Formats: sequence, structure tokens, C-alpha cells
Amino acid sequence: MVFCTCWPFQKTEKTKASSHSPVTLTEPYAHSEEKHSISTKNPTGEDIAETPNAEDTTDPPIQLGAGDIWYHAYENLKNDENTRELVEEYERILQQKLEKNNVGSSSTSVVQKLADLSDGDREALFNALIQQGVEKTEKSADRRRTMTIIATSVQRTQSVVSSALLAYPPASIAWGMTCLLLGPVFTHTAQQVEARQSGLKYVISRFPWYVRLIDLLNSETWKTPSVLQGLKGHIQSEIIGLYTKLIEYQLQSFRSYYHPVSSFGKNLVKWDDWEGMVQSIKDMETQFHEYISAYTTSAAQEFFRSMASAIEEQTDLLRHIGESTDRQTTLLEDQKKAAAVKQKENLMMKYKPDPSRFSLEIYEDYVGQLARPYNGTGKGVLEHERFSAWVSGDEGILVLAAHPGTGKSVLAKYLVEKMSESSPITVCSFFFKDNNNKGQNKPRVALSKILYEAIKNCNQLTAAVEDKANRLDSHEIHPHSRVYWDLLDAVTHSTPSRRLILVIDALDECDSEQRRALLQALRDYRLLYPTSKIKILLTTRPMPNILEMFAGSLLNMDDDPVCRELINRDIIAVSKLRLERFAEGKEIWESTKRVFLDRITAGNDRTYLYVDLMFKYLEQQGRQRNSKIWDQKFRESPTDLREAYATLLSGVSADHRTEVRRMLEIVMAASRPLTLQEMDVALALHDADHDYETEDDLCSSSSEMFKNWVLEVCGFFLDIYNGRIYFIHLTAKEHLFSTEDRPTWLDAFTIEACHRTLAKSCLAYFSLPFIQQEGFMNIKEFIQADDLDQQLCVEKCERQSEFGNYAFTQWVVHSSNSYGVEEPDLEPNLFTRFQNLHPEFPLTLAMAIFCYSRASSEVEARVFVNALPSGYPRRIEIISLLAKSFSFRCVTGVSGLLELDYAVELGKQTVDETPQDDPMLASRLEIVAKCLHAKARMTGSVSTLDEAIQIANRMVDLIPAGDPCLSMALHLRSKVLIERSRQAKGNLDDVNTAIQDLTQALDITTDDKRRSIVLNTLSLCFYKRYRETDRIEELDEAIATAEESISLNGSLASANNVALFLRIKYKATGNIEDLDRAVEEARKAVTMSSSKDRSLAFTNLASILEARFDLTKDINNLHHAVVAAQSSVDAIPKEHYMYPAKLKRLQRLRNRQDELMQSD
Repeated sequence: MVFCTCWPFQKTEKTKASSHSPVTLTEPYAHSEEKHSISTKNPTGEDIAETPNAEDTTDPPIQLGAGDIWYHAYENLKNDENTRELVEEYERILQQKLEKNNVGSSSTSVVQKLADLSDGDREALFNALIQQGVEKTEKSADRRRTMTIIATSVQRTQSVVSSALLAYPPASIAWGMTCLLLGPVFTHTAQQVEARQSGLKYVISRFPWYVRLIDLLNSETWKTPSVLQGLKGHIQSEIIGLYTKLIEYQLQSFRSYYHPVSSFGKNLVKWDDWEGMVQSIKDMETQFHEYISAYTTSAAQEFFRSMASAIEEQTDLLRHIGESTDRQTTLLEDQKKAAAVKQKENLMMKYKPDPSRFSLEIYEDYVGQLARPYNGTGKGVLEHERFSAWVSGDEGILVLAAHPGTGKSVLAKYLVEKMSESSPITVCSFFFKDNNNKGQNKPRVALSKILYEAIKNCNQLTAAVEDKANRLDSHEIHPHSRVYWDLLDAVTHSTPSRRLILVIDALDECDSEQRRALLQALRDYRLLYPTSKIKILLTTRPMPNILEMFAGSLLNMDDDPVCRELINRDIIAVSKLRLERFAEGKEIWESTKRVFLDRITAGNDRTYLYVDLMFKYLEQQGRQRNSKIWDQKFRESPTDLREAYATLLSGVSADHRTEVRRMLEIVMAASRPLTLQEMDVALALHDADHDYETEDDLCSSSSEMFKNWVLEVCGFFLDIYNGRIYFIHLTAKEHLFSTEDRPTWLDAFTIEACHRTLAKSCLAYFSLPFIQQEGFMNIKEFIQADDLDQQLCVEKCERQSEFGNYAFTQWVVHSSNSYGVEEPDLEPNLFTRFQNLHPEFPLTLAMAIFCYSRASSEVEARVFVNALPSGYPRRIEIISLLAKSFSFRCVTGVSGLLELDYAVELGKQTVDETPQDDPMLASRLEIVAKCLHAKARMTGSVSTLDEAIQIANRMVDLIPAGDPCLSMALHLRSKVLIERSRQAKGNLDDVNTAIQDLTQALDITTDDKRRSIVLNTLSLCFYKRYRETDRIEELDEAIATAEESISLNGSLASANNVALFLRIKYKATGNIEDLDRAVEEARKAVTMSSSKDRSLAFTNLASILEARFDLTKDINNLHHAVVAAQSSVDAIPKEHYMYPAKLKRLQRLRNRQDELMQSD
């Protein structure tokens, strides 16, 4: 963006109106012979009266210079009723600035104030305005960069435009102040800047041309003949008219840039056709050129040729400046977009359900296995007038209630998919399920996931969203949180359609203790947010408290006669389809089929679940000799759901009942749904007759064979999807705990018995020979080992089977839950009980692995810590080891916020119990500082960072100078300082302190691997300083430091950083060699990457290749960018929070590729 002014940082000579290096012009040609008096004002506002000599026959010359032309044009705008408001607004803003700097009185005109300034006063005013600009921008690197762009661009054009404006000080100062006023708002109006950039450039380029033309009109060529004297009046008038248009365009530009984007349209009611404004200027110029061409002499033509040559040079300069400014503007826009994307990603990460409390993978498996409705079914709801009214409305709640097995979840999934496909409205959903997936029955998890999905669908986060998000931590989400609902309302207004649909399925499976709070919040939402466009669809069993609460918004599918009738038709239709498939090859007569259909029609449970169990019952009967026997089987089939469960359980073969019971108990007690392999191992560990020498010995058969066995012996109660085992329905779990109609082989089926069965499997795993021989360290050995040996031990844990990793952490929970409170004689302490009941169990080994395996969540850890007696040997070392394990999980991003808080709690507990002179105190402080740092990065809490720095300072003070541990402490403190500088933008003090810490750390570090890590962090500090200062040498230092890090240890992080820094340098300098180097370094980073960080390396490569395509238009760069983006998507799990963004990038690149291929 090039502003139409000379930059007012230089001294200007104050010249009185009478000594303006004048150009002699006459008044406009007089068509009347009448003698007259000319009265006008000079630019200072003083009246000038010139009376012609009575003896003269021609009008006397009037002294009009470039400043006079500017003044007349400005007065034309001020006196025109169509533009008066525009000028007054501009003067009002200038007036405020002048009064703020004590220039003149409030009653004096702006023009008068500017003209009356002495050289010293003018310079003082400029200095004051510049200082104000600096104060406004010093806290923002983007704004400082903007001011630099403005200053650089305008200073380069001084030689081009100064003749038009410096000729008259008020004009120079006025437009100089325009630049200063525009500067602070430029960053926030980059799109508007770009929209009017070409027009403003054109306007700028015309000023020097007309100044030179004024010089021509004063030349000897135009003094005679008399006809040219008259023509000069017309030309002067045309120049003033053109100046008027040019200045008006600039004032409109000033208004559009000065006002916030939100009021942009309001402030441009009359002038929004920027192209039309420029065209009107060009049309006037065309007419003006016709005047000139009709009356030019050869001398004048030569003058025009020389002037055209000079203008061409000036235009080239302006074009060069424009291209440079375009590049800088693009950089600013890219940085703003990147910052917006980063902010959105941070919020998504902040509110994504805690992985330690909720498995998104298991949740998606559950939703994915829900069947699709049969064609033509569902009309009982989809065509119901109440459902249609909800669909067509902008807001409101609809509750679908029906008994179990009527297809509510299937319908909910169908509606989520269809509404997401056919409507621009954002659809968020949650499917409650009591299926051992931690958190899937918790309202807090549901609310977190809904907010996460809503933010993910936002195009751009508004200031209201960011403000409310700053006031809501993820662990504060709960149904009663008004801040949560405020935030959800704000996010709704940030979605593309400013509307949101919430689908919440199976409210009856929501945690009963929290269900009512959630229902109240959903019911009251409309009252609290009457303007919010949110529609809510709920499904549930017909529970009385829910039905009463939503009586006015209820569609009870059981009671509504039309709905019930259509659902019955659907169930019969589905039964017919399934019966035909079942009867294939069995020679079942049509009359026999009717017996079965009549049985279903007459049954007490006409539900999809009942129909499904009926066919499972028939499949359990095996192949029959003829249709008559099938007729008998059909007539003996169960009449309702309860009878179906009882019949199927009674039909389990006696040979399989022990294993089926264990399997049912394990599924019931498991902390999460187990895989087929885990279940196979868990069952095998109950077989005392076998010795298992290796992990492979535990698996009795292939995964497919075991799956077929499970479905054959227990498929009526258990289902398998995506390799995990689940109960087919909540009613199946309820039936097992019911004593009515339960077979005797399931007597004493209690939750405690279920935990005992799974605890036995876990405990037996620790006693396996290959675990005993693995060489796992005990607690004392692990604490005394160096970092490498500790890491090797942890990797041993990670190499165990899926069930092994489950057993390492869950043995504590299942053992704790194995006995009820009704057993008072039982030893209350868990570990003492273990030693009493299982003297052969390697308790010490199990406790050590639990602490350092890095696999336990906050839930298991609390059970473990609470079981430790206060006087337990090495208690403080055990807790410290557990805290260290949690700190590792936190730093690597595995843990959620709840685990971070618990890690801080454990760490502080160990610090408080450690004497000041204990050599272990520093390392325990390090654990707390790391966890606080990780928490601050997740939450953005500055107070948490301040606490982390205090802990880090204490740690550094404890370590003697020269101690190798001091290097690690300084490095940790520097990382916390960098994070605080990132959150408190513009804070260079923390960056400079971090650089000092890292420099000191390098001085005492000899290990190349450690030096490489420190150098990588130091390169980030230099980059941060570049972002705040725009000094290219800081960016060069960042590149050189990262390259040194690579040379020492082949650091992947440094390789990615070098590529990033070079790309940013290209954007700042336009040097394509930097971009080519960035591509080379990004490719190196890909070759250096491992599986866990390969996605990031490919993402960086794709981004840089796209940038080179944009520059070179070489389509090969775009093809390679698509390949890299695809590799980035392939290298990351679908449940990762960055997966949607990477997939979106890939699709965008493919779209660009397709467009180019089609155009060719």
C-alpha cells in the first residue's frame, strides 16, 4: 500500500502564501466585457481583493502555485454538500490530534493552524505524532512492521510527490498526518487496503504530472497568443477539478481505513464504487488531454515528451514500491491467517475431551457400528408433524422417547449424517453409552466434545469467542457453567450459518448423578439466549423425569398412535427381509414363515432389538430336517426381550459355560472395551494347567478364529466391531445383574465378582516367566539408574502385548474393586491385603512398573497413591517416580488437563516432603516446572507460567555453577520464558533472558546431543526476536543456530525450523534462493523424520512447495505439494486433533491442481 504523501519526518520550509515560488496563471477566461473585482482567499484564510486597472483591456495575472491549486480543490470539496461531511470528519480527526499536541486553539481552522506553524513548531508536531505512533505500535510486532512498510514506501516516493504537497505546508502536514493516523489501523484492515490499492496507486501517480503541467502553463510558450491566455483559464479550472477528484479519493480511502472493519459498510453509504471513482478521474483526464492536444505548439509538445519520460521513470518507481508493498501486505495477511489458525487449533486442543477420561477412537468405533436404517423406514418420525415443525424452525428442542431397541440411536446417527450433508448448518452430536469407554456416559465429556466440534466448524473466531474462551478452562466445563453456555452461544455466531444443531442420543445412559443438571441446562438454554439459533434433538427411553421436564417438546414414539403404527410396519418389513435371507436353502414353507411373522406381531416387544435376538435364537437352533420342525421352533420362540435373553443364556453349552461366564465378567469389569487378542490372553491366564514361556503362547488361536468362537458361543450377548468386544445393548448388562430368569450357572454374578475375575488375569500376567526374566528394575534401581537405562526400561514396558500394558496399570483398580464394603473383616489397605491373600504375587515389581511405565491415568494413579500407607518404605521415592512419569506424559502431549493438574499435585507433594538440603530437591522441582509449563501451553494461563518460572528460578539457584545439571535447569527455564513471551506479545525481556540462559547452558554443556537440543531452542529465541523487531539479522542468526544444531545431532526439529525460517526470510526479502533452500531443507527433514513426527515434516514441505508454485507457476511444485500433503495425512491417526486441518489442506491443494488441469 502506497500512501499519497511525502513522509513528514523531514523539516519543511515555512513559506508564506505570497512567496510560494509562484506560477503565473490568469483567472478563468472572462466571457463578459464587464470590469469586475476578484475576491478570493489565500491558503491562510486571509481575504485577497484585487481591483483591475481601469485602463487595462486584459485580466491581470493571479499568482497561483501548487499550494493554491490544492487549496482551491480542498475548498471545493468542503463547500460541496455531497462531500462536506467527508471533509468535516477528516478535519475533526486532525483537530483532535492538533489539540492533543497543543497546536492552536479549538476555534482556529485546521488549515490556519497548519499554515501558522513555524519550522520548529512543525518539527515538534511531527515528533509528537511520531511518538504517539510508536507508543501505539510498540506492543505489536505486526503494527511495527506496518509502520515500517508505510515509512519505507512513502520515503521512496518523496521525490515523486513532494512537489505537489511540499509547496504548501498545510497540505504536506495534513497528508503526513493521514499516514500517521492510518498506520495503527492498517493491520486490522488489510483486506480493505488491498481492495483499493490499485486505485490509490493511480491517484498518487497523477500528482507529479499536474505539478509539471503547472510549470508548462507558466512557460514562455503559453504567454502568447491571446487565445492561449484564455485557454489557460480553462486548463487551470480542469486542474483544480482533477485535484478535487484526486483529493476526494484520498479522503474516502482515509475514511475506509480509519474506521473499524465492522462499521466499514456504514461509513461508505455514498461511496462504495472505488473503480467508478478512479474511472471518473480518468474520464476527466481524457477531456483534459483533448484541450491540451488542440492547442499545443512544437515547443509544448517537446515539453510533454520530456515530461512523459520523467513520469515514466516515476511510474516505474511507484510500481516497484507497489510490488514491494504488495509482498509485505501478503506477508502480513499470511501471518494473520496463520495466527487465526493457530488460535483455533489451540482452542480445539484446549476443549478436546481429555484422552485419559475418554477414548475418541472407541467412541467413533461405537458410532460407526450403528446400523444404517433400511430403505423406507423411519417415516413414523421423519414425516411426523412435530418433527417437521422442528426441522423447519430456527430453534427449539425436540425429545424423541421410545423403549429400548426401537432404533433411536440408528435414527440419530442417520439424522446427523443427513443434516450435515444437506444443510450449511453446523451439526454437533454426542452418543451416550454405558459401555466401559471412560467418559462416554459423562455430561462433561459430552459438552467438551460438542464445543470441540463447534469450534472446529468455525471459519473465523470472533473476539467474543476468544474473550469467553479465556475465562473457561476445560476442567471447568459442566452443565451448570454459565461461562460454558456463553461460549457455546458465541461460537454458534461464528459458524458459517450462525446456526447450530445439537443431537444428543441415549440420555437414559447418561450418568444418573449428572443427568438432571444437563437436562435443566438444555431446557433453559432458549430462555437465557433468546437470539441464539440452536436446535436440539434428544433421544431417550421414556423415563418419567425426562418426560415431565420436556412435556411440551416431546414426541413419545410409544404413545403416539400414528408413530407407533408406522414403527410397527417398519419392524415387520425388516423382519420379512431378514426372514427371507434366513430361509434361503432351508426349504421353509411360506405358511411356516407366516407363523414366525405372526409371532413377532403378537409379541410383547415389537422392537428391532427383539427381532435381532429372535434371529440369534433361530441361528442357535442349527439346521432342521424339514419345515414342520421349523414351524415348531417358531412357535416355541421367546415372546419378549427378557424371555429371549433367558432362553439364549440357557442354551449355552455346558462345555462353554465357564469360559462364557468369565468372558461376560471381563467385559463387564474392563476399564475400556478389550480387543480380541486381549480377551484371548485374559482367558488363557485363568488356565493353571499351562505354562506360557512366551507372549505368543498366550494366544490360543488366530484373531479371526477367536472372533468366530466368541460370536458362536456368546454372540447373542456380545458384539464385536473394529476388533473390540461390547455388550449388544444396555439391556443385556441389566439382565445379567437381574436375578429373575437368570440361569444357575450365572449365580452370584456381581460387579465385585467381575473385577475379581479380571484382577486375577492381571496378577497372573506379572507372574509369567518371560516377565520375571525381562529384567525390569525395582523402584530403587530405577531411581539410581541414569537416563539411558531408565528409558530402556520404559521401552521394555511398551514392547509388551496389549493386555500386558493393560495389566501394568489396571491391576490396581480391579484389585481395589474386587471386594465390597460389606466385608468388614477384610484388610483395608490394598497392598497389605495383597501380601496376605497372594503371597506369591511380585508386588514390589508390579508397583515399580506401575510407576514408570508411563501408561497409568490419573484415575488409576489416585487409587495407587491412596493405597500407599503413610509409613510405607520409600513412599516419597514412589510418589516422585510416579510424578516424573506423569511429567513425561504431559510434556509429550499424551496427558490431558486433569492429569496435568494431578501431576502438579504429586510433584508439589514430593517437594514439600523433601528437605532443603536433599540433593533430590532440584530434580523434584524440575518435575513441577515441566508440568506447569505443559499446563500453561495447554491453557494459555500466564499465572501458571509465572509459577513455573518461580519454580525454575528456585531450581537454578539450588544447582552449583559448573554442575552439568545446571545446563538442563537453564534450558527448562528458557523454554518457560519463551512461552511467556509468546503469550505476552511484544515482551522481549523474557526472550533476552532466555538467550542469556541458553548461552550459559552451552558454555557448560559438552555432550553433542544435549548441545543440539539447546541450540535448537536458542534458534527459536532468535526467531522470536526477529518477529518482534523485524531485524533480518536476527532471522539469519536463527538459521545459522538451527544449522549448527543439525550438524551436531541431526536434529529433526532444527531441520524443520531451518526450512520454516528460510521460507519466512523469502517472504520478507523476495529472494527466491531462500525459498529454494527452504524446499531442500524441508526434504531433508522428511528423510530424517520418524513415524511419530513424519506428518509435521510432510506438512512443512507441502506448504513450502505451494509457496514456490505461487511464485514460479511451475505446476510440478503443486503436484509435489499434493503428494507431500497426502503423506502428511497418511502419517497421522484420524483421531488426532490436527487430522481435520491436514485433510482440509490436502483437499484445497487437490482443488487447485484440478482447476489447473481443467484450464489446460
